[in-house]
Amino acid sequence: MSFLNNYESKQKGGKTNQAPEGMTMAEILANKSDSINFGLYLKTERTDPALTERLISGTLKDGDINELEGLRSVFAKKIEKARELSDYINEENVVSLAGKSPGVQKILNLMVPAKAVTVFKNMFEKMSITDGATFSTISSAITTLEDYKNGKLKDVEDGVQCLIEKYRIKDEEALTEALQIKNKASREEALAKIVKDGHGKIRKLFDWMTDGNSGFFRDPSLIAKVSELNKKKGQIEKAILEVNKKMKSVGEVLASSVNNNPDLLNAFSKELIGKKVDKDGNNSAFKDLYSVPETEKTEEEIIKEMQVSLDKKIKDMGATWTAKTKKEKDDYVNTAFKNDYKDDSKKEYKKKSGFWSFFFSMLFDSFDKKVDSIDKTKFKY
Repeated sequence: MSFLNNYESKQKGGKTNQAPEGMTMAEILANKSDSINFGLYLKTERTDPALTERLISGTLKDGDINELEGLRSVFAKKIEKARELSDYINEENVVSLAGKSPGVQKILNLMVPAKAVTVFKNMFEKMSITDGATFSTISSAITTLEDYKNGKLKDVEDGVQCLIEKYRIKDEEALTEALQIKNKASREEALAKIVKDGHGKIRKLFDWMTDGNSGFFRDPSLIAKVSELNKKKGQIEKAILEVNKKMKSVGEVLASSVNNNPDLLNAFSKELIGKKVDKDGNNSAFKDLYSVPETEKTEEEIIKEMQVSLDKKIKDMGATWTAKTKKEKDDYVNTAFKNDYKDDSKKEYKKKSGFWSFFFSMLFDSFDKKVDSIDKTKFKY
C-alpha cells in the first residue's frame, strides 16, 4: 500500500464498504443454504417479482444493481446476527440452560444435547428472515445474558479472584464450600483457616501466637481479611441469582420458539426419528442448485406427462368413462382434467423451498395458460 493510500485508510479508521466474506451476491446465490434464505427474504420483503425474474434470467437492467445491493446489505446483516447467536448455542450452554429452564429440559429429555444444538443452529438463519419478532426476542434475551456475564458477573468473579491471589489462597474448592456455610461464626472460622493456610512459615508462627484460642491477642489483619472475603458471599449469591434468572429467560424463549414455530417442530421431529437435517452445501453456480424449473418444460413434454395422467384417470373411471358421450369426454378433458393437472402440478411446485418456491409462484399464471392452450386433439382417449 502506498503512503497516500495508507493515509486515506487511516482517515477512514480502516473501515471499508466491502461485503463480508461469503456475503457478496454471487457467493450468496452459489451457496445452497444462503440462496434459499435469500429467496425467503425476497418473498418476505418484495411483492414485485420483476427483479427476481431478471436476476434468474440474467437480464438485469439499469437501477437493479442499486436495488440488489440494498437487499443484499440488509440480508447480510440478518445472517450475521443469526450466526452470532449460533455461536452461543453449544452443548455446554444448552445443558446449563436446561438446568434453569423446564422447557429446555423437556427438549433434552427427548434428544441428546448435540441434536438439539444442531436444530437450533440450523434454524436461526431462517428464523431471522421468516419470524423476525421471535428472532428479536431470542436475540435480546441472549444479548442481555451475555452482557451481564461479561459485565457485572465478570466483575464479581474478578473481585473474588483478586482476593484469592492477594491472600494466596491455595484451595479454591475449600473457599467455595466455606462461603456457602450458613452460620456466620462457622463461616468466618472456616475462612480464617483458609487464609492462614496461605501464609508462609514465619507468618504461620505469628498466626499461632495470635490465635484466639491459644495466642496472646487477636490479629486485626486476619479479621479484616475474613471480613473482606465474607462480604463476597452476598455479591456472589446476588450475581448467581441474577444470571440464573436471565438464563431461565433465554431457555424459556428458546423452548417457546420450538412450540410456536412449525419449521422448528418439523426439524425436531426429524431429529427425533433419526432423519438428518439438511446442512449447508456449496454449489458451483446459482442455476446448478436445481434442474431447469419444471414450468419450463416444452409443450411436447407437458402433453406427454398429461397423457400419462389422463390414461390413469380413464382407467380409474372404468365403465363411467365408457358410458360418457364424445361431447362429455371432450368437455372433461378441456375443463376438469386440465384443472386437476394444474392443481396437482402446483402442489408439487409448492414443495420446493426458498428462492425457487418464490420463483415458481410467479410462473403459475404462465403455466396455466400453457396448459389451457393445449388442444384436446393432442390427447388420445
